[in-house]
Amino acid sequence: MKHVQRIVGLTFLFVAALVAAFAAGPLPDVIVAGEPPITSWAVLDHVRLMEFVLDTRLTTGQKETFLATLKKECAGMDREGRAAFLEARQLVASMAVMTPDQREIVREVLREDFENTAAEEEADPAAQLYMQVRDAAVNAVASQGSDTVTLQDIEALAEYVAFVRAPEQPAPISAADRDVLRKAVTEGFATASEEARRALSGFADTWHLLRAGWAAGDAQAHAGWAGKLKEATGRAGFGKTIADTIDSPLWEELKRAAAGAGETAAGWTATPTLIVW
Repeated sequence: MKHVQRIVGLTFLFVAALVAAFAAGPLPDVIVAGEPPITSWAVLDHVRLMEFVLDTRLTTGQKETFLATLKKECAGMDREGRAAFLEARQLVASMAVMTPDQREIVREVLREDFENTAAEEEADPAAQLYMQVRDAAVNAVASQGSDTVTLQDIEALAEYVAFVRAPEQPAPISAADRDVLRKAVTEGFATASEEARRALSGFADTWHLLRAGWAAGDAQAHAGWAGKLKEATGRAGFGKTIADTIDSPLWEELKRAAAGAGETAAGWTATPTLIVW
């Protein structure tokens, strides 16, 4: 996490950092106890910075890998190291009021530091995750016109299929099933309908919004959505056509719920109302 302290200093050249209170999310408030404590929002801040640099959204599985790594690293940090780690909060908050040009400057400096750190610490799990997502986000497995599906989109689509089957407790998708799903997309994308191609293009961002919509819903909303997901379970199976994984009406409903909670596919909210995990 060496990049964080230097980049935080850079942002003060642009704008004073914002201080905000945040609502509790699906993670424990304190991830690693100590002084100062490492909070769930600190973890989310580092995830958001990685997503910003890579211009994609991480899946829940990738975030869990990152979280496990941070727990180990932060447990051994001294007070100064923890304080530096927590400075990401100031950077993330300040970016909400930067101009697009200012954010691009931050993106380039962050990217350079991420790349340097990953090269220096290839054996580190966080560095490995960064390189994995970096490569997956630009590795197209299917493309037609302006619509493209990357390996990162396939990772997100596999999680979505698992979610459809059991929204309250999705089971991990096997590597074999993920390969079948990838093959279905690769072979069927060019001949799929324009609506299907558009729905699957950039699905990593869409999956983030679907999770956000679910997180924003109450028990009554979950019950209604669970019924629709049950109807979709038979369609969202492996070995099917790619169109069978798509439920446009339900997706739009979840996206509206996400938007109502202030969540977007991209962008920076100074005071997000929920943690999308």
